[in-house]
Amino acid sequence: MTKLYGWASYMAPFLDHAYVTSSKGHAWPCWGGAEDGREICSGPGDAGVADCISEPDSEAGIEYGLTGACHQTANRILWPAGVTVSKAGGHALSALVWGVYGTPTKTAEREWRERIARCSGSPADIAASNPAFGKEEKEYMEKLIGLHLQTVERGPLETLALETELLIGFRLPGAGGTLVEKVLGIQKELLAQKEALDQVLRDRSIDGRRYALEVNNLIYKALEQSLRFLKPDQFERLFGLKPGVRCDVVVPEIAAKHHG
Repeated sequence: MTKLYGWASYMAPFLDHAYVTSSKGHAWPCWGGAEDGREICSGPGDAGVADCISEPDSEAGIEYGLTGACHQTANRILWPAGVTVSKAGGHALSALVWGVYGTPTKTAEREWRERIARCSGSPADIAASNPAFGKEEKEYMEKLIGLHLQTVERGPLETLALETELLIGFRLPGAGGTLVEKVLGIQKELLAQKEALDQVLRDRSIDGRRYALEVNNLIYKALEQSLRFLKPDQFERLFGLKPGVRCDVVVPEIAAKHHG
């Protein structure tokens, strides 16, 4: 079977661009380039399914900044391999904002489920287990993929909250329900504020560059709030960043190009 590869290349301090290739010569740039990276994940998977998911233009149905960025796009294309670009710089932070496979507005969530069904056909096509995974990571990925194979209609915040609970359980085992509730509270507030910015962008009241700057400021503010209850080592394990470090996951140049 074809093998799919996830790659990361330096984009900005603490932030990696992610893209995908296949052993058959495919290259999906995911909003950026598809070269000069380091391999960070791989797994057997149907390249035809990956290519179907990637359409159109290697964007995989993601609206840049609104429903995801390069990490979420790459993860969607890697879906048939059952792996993600979680080792890319900034991935844990982008997952807090958009989820692993993209933020599910009601319309976008439905489109992602339909895209999975149209391109992959059967859940059996999804390689939920990878021999490179340890026990904990394997369990996390199986639960994550299972979450997105469910046909239950959820609100746009519920899927993200469930994903975040899974991530906390994986990165901070035994952290406790109170910590989870506090992280989810910050996430909910962040997404409510971002939703308002999303609408302003859709109304063309601000341009893509300004939108990127405003969203990045919201994210940094949310991280600062989390330090009120997360210990420094917990913060680093959860977000992949040291306290006080800023990682701008919405790239202004890309947002400007795609949103004017």
